[in-house]
Amino acid sequence: MARPFGALLFGHYGDRIGRRNVLAWTMAAMGVGTLTIALAPGFAAIGAAGGVIISLARILQGIGLAGETAGASVWTTETVAKSRMRATWSSVVQFGTPIGLLTSSAAFTLATSTLSHSAFLSYGWRIPFFAGAGVALVGLIIRLRLTDSQIFRSLKEEEKTERFPSFKLLKQNFGLVAKLAAAWAFLNASLYVSNTFGVSYLTTGLHMKSSFTSSLGIYSAVGIATFTPVGAYLADRVGRRPMLLISAAFVTIYPYFYFMMLNTTNPSTIIAAAFINGFQSVGFAPLAAFFPEQFPTKFRYSGTALTFQLASPFAGGLAPIIGAALVSAYGLSPGWILVSIMVSCYGVIGIIATLRTRETLGTSLTDVRLAHSEK
Repeated sequence: MARPFGALLFGHYGDRIGRRNVLAWTMAAMGVGTLTIALAPGFAAIGAAGGVIISLARILQGIGLAGETAGASVWTTETVAKSRMRATWSSVVQFGTPIGLLTSSAAFTLATSTLSHSAFLSYGWRIPFFAGAGVALVGLIIRLRLTDSQIFRSLKEEEKTERFPSFKLLKQNFGLVAKLAAAWAFLNASLYVSNTFGVSYLTTGLHMKSSFTSSLGIYSAVGIATFTPVGAYLADRVGRRPMLLISAAFVTIYPYFYFMMLNTTNPSTIIAAAFINGFQSVGFAPLAAFFPEQFPTKFRYSGTALTFQLASPFAGGLAPIIGAALVSAYGLSPGWILVSIMVSCYGVIGIIATLRTRETLGTSLTDVRLAHSEK
């Protein structure tokens, strides 16, 4: 639940004082949270308090991430507002997902394969977090050199910002935010099931070596990175909604094949399953443009942040837990079938919700209107 709170918090300030300043805050929050985890004393030193510190650091990361994704999407989309390739340019933001998956999976795979089990538990697990904190510092330095978009600067100069943008948006247009959140929840659920639950399924259920299963995210990241530019390019030609619908249809059908491929325990087949799973990113790619294009400038950061993060607790947060519970209660079979049905349900919800959204291809960012809020 840290992410919805972060969306409210950073959405408010992003629409009040500017995108650039809040993007610096979100990066700082992510960096401090990551460094705190790296430095957290172990159980032998301070007992259960170490776990509490790590939990609080994870909450701080979640709060920061809630403003991070939306802020980067809004800033990029507004900066290229007049371009006919907004989805293509904004999809650069979406590459954060495969890059994060690739680097984190590679880091832990390297650590587990080069260090002994005792060395990894002693200090090796901290190394990727120190590296992550260093990356956050570089990102913070870069962000401090950014400027806000001309669209937002004009809004602020004309003193047309809202006093409480997040709360006003939820009060007057909660239906729009909920509809958009439902339209992409299937992606959030599917990615977490495949990359979080999937690793546990292979390791605990199928007894495959963790040195291999921890690399699953690498192959998934390669697939996402391959199909993301394809989805973005097509979104600038045929529209954002068609790509989201194609992705939702894929997620409705593919989980059954995905788990059947995992069940073979053949490494090559599993790698192929993870790569093919990346095809769903053709719908993930245009979201960094599609969501900001739905809201007027004075609500854009709030609307985008809330749209991204209201889905998280019920999709990416809940789906892997339900998946683990199903397999625990019913065994691997029919557990994997029930998990596939669950993911398919998210896909169907995504199709229905997307059909009720507004296409934004060619929309002028200065002409967006929210019917109720403009009354």
